[in-house]
Amino acid sequence: MTTLNDAFLFFRKVRTRFLLLWLILFLIAGFLVLGHQKIEYKTYVFFTVSPKEYAFEQREQESINSFYLVSAADIFAETMVGWFKSLELLDNIQTDAGITPLPKINARKETRQNVVLFFSTDTREQADRLSEALTANLKKYIANYNAETNTTFSLVNLSSTTQTIEPQPVRDVLVAFAGALLVAALIFFFVYTLRLKQ
Repeated sequence: MTTLNDAFLFFRKVRTRFLLLWLILFLIAGFLVLGHQKIEYKTYVFFTVSPKEYAFEQREQESINSFYLVSAADIFAETMVGWFKSLELLDNIQTDAGITPLPKINARKETRQNVVLFFSTDTREQADRLSEALTANLKKYIANYNAETNTTFSLVNLSSTTQTIEPQPVRDVLVAFAGALLVAALIFFFVYTLRLKQ
């Protein structure tokens, strides 16, 4: 209890400086947060990987199981997700889209055979150009893959949608307010702890 009383008395002594520190931290945080606010365009590109058929020797005599084809397409969807770690593919997309620097493109496999790509841009025009460059390069890569492996994968149900993400200044100001209070409180307890050790 004595420690709490001491802390309270110490706070009363330095409360003006504490409030001033809190205000300064709040203004700095608010300036940084509000100064970087902008409208963002988040785009999702969705498609399904489809296996038309497998072309291999003596397929006339082979009965190709549909489950096998779907499983093959599902595995190929995972391969496509891995392509987006290729600098060559990303460079080609950037060149075709004409956007520098290239926004981060996230690739994620969803349910069986389905893949979603998503990224954020500063303008809707950039979102449209990037979507077109992305899908065009994907189709080229798939065509090359099919030629090299004697397969016939393709993209179906290809669609894209762009969402406008508006800034939320009220929420950001509240976060800056609370963050500044927390930092000021931590500094206060740090100074108070040093005082006790003296």
